[in-house]
Amino acid sequence: FFTAKKKVLTKSLAAALLKNGRAPLKGCYSEKTGKTYDASVLLEDDGQRTGYKMVFDNG
Repeated sequence: FFTAKKKVLTKSLAAALLKNGRAPLKGCYSEKTGKTYDASVLLEDDGQRTGYKMVFDNG
């Protein structure tokens, strides 16, 4: 997930995700457009699998 966005899961990012369930992520790379964007990443855990979801603040 983070590799596709050209980002690294740092200790501080992981800590924020575990503590709050969400963390800001700036400068994500879009494979489709080749541009960068800012968003928040959400940690989704259903007890069996863990995933990430992007949330955009348009505004």
